[in-house]
Order: sequence, then C-alpha cells, then structure tokens
Amino acid sequence: MDAETKPVGWICPDGSFLKCAWGCHLDAAIEAGEHHPEQNGWVHVNFKFIGSRFFQTVEPVSVMTQKQIDTLVRICIEVGQPLPFWVADVTIRG
Repeated sequence: MDAETKPVGWICPDGSFLKCAWGCHLDAAIEAGEHHPEQNGWVHVNFKFIGSRFFQTVEPVSVMTQKQIDTLVRICIEVGQPLPFWVADVTIRG
C-alpha cells in the first residue's frame, strides 16, 4: 500500500470514513461542518510511521461508537496492521 492509498482522515461517529490529504484533517472536518472533531467524537487517522506501524491517532481515544470500532477494524485489516493497543480500553457509546 503506497502513500496515496493509505488511510488519512477521520472516522466519524456514524462509522463513515472522511478521507483527506496529509496535513488537512482540520480543513476536511470544517468543510464537512465539524469545527471541533476530536471533542465531538471523531477519530483522527494518520499513517505516520513509528517503527513498522503507521496507524496513529492524535491521542488515544477512550470512547468510540461500535460503528467507529468496526471501521477501525476494517482499516487495520486493509492495511495489514494490528489494532492500536489502546482499543482494548475503549468504552463503547451509543
């Protein structure tokens, strides 16, 4: 998977994935009508390389919807990476 196809964007609370260009997360969220995405439950997805893993969030997320978790699992499977370690401690809401 090359840089053009790696997931960069947001996982919205409804489980949809809002793709954006590298470094344009906030712009994409604002364009979608969300000015405070992380405070409103959106999950920041990046492909910053740390060792052999590239899936990161700005901060570990403590609360997600089941649809967000399902999308996260799908993305991790697609890119061949394990789920982030912090997912085991996530509280499922709504």
